[in-house]
Amino acid sequence: MDWAVGLTRISTGSATETVSEKIVDIIATFANLEAPERSSLFILVAEMIENIHRHACAPVDGFAVAQVYPRKLKMGITFVDGGIGIRKSFEEGQPSVDVSQLKEDADFLERACDLHVTSKASGHSGYGLYLLSRVVANNRGTFVLTSGSATVVAYLRRGEVSFDRYVHRPWQGTIVSVILDLNERISTRDVYKTMPVPEDWEIDELFE
Repeated sequence: MDWAVGLTRISTGSATETVSEKIVDIIATFANLEAPERSSLFILVAEMIENIHRHACAPVDGFAVAQVYPRKLKMGITFVDGGIGIRKSFEEGQPSVDVSQLKEDADFLERACDLHVTSKASGHSGYGLYLLSRVVANNRGTFVLTSGSATVVAYLRRGEVSFDRYVHRPWQGTIVSVILDLNERISTRDVYKTMPVPEDWEIDELFE
């Protein structure tokens, strides 16, 4: 259990920090994380957990689970909610981009993984899914996003992040699942370096 987070119920009143710290502690056990990198990963994981009750509008609690598979040095992390789903969140929210041309559930999923795209533009940056999908792709891991009748899987192809699409029976809510390769580099910093930063900022300020 030192290398796992058992199925943990996530509700508005639950301790997001406790679960986030445990997940990052496990990653740090295998990966050589400097303090700024560790802090950045913690913020990213915490945001994924908070999204369960911040964006989902779920009538029931969500769940988080994580586990290391030591023989292959892989780590699986999954966040699940039974909320309104990504498409409905965009359609009923105040998105930061125009979504009127999106038709399929997979269109909404891929759009949600773009930089600065969020279904609730007020007070939200739209970094979370973008950053997570790129960190995992750069790690040569697997990023999976499921909502409604679609699943998208992100991977690195010729230096760029590509998505495969799958259609299936609808899932009421959203699933974010990743598999990290603990033999490979895990770095938010590498992704931040490719992102445009606000004028007069230095890249290191993102880690302060």
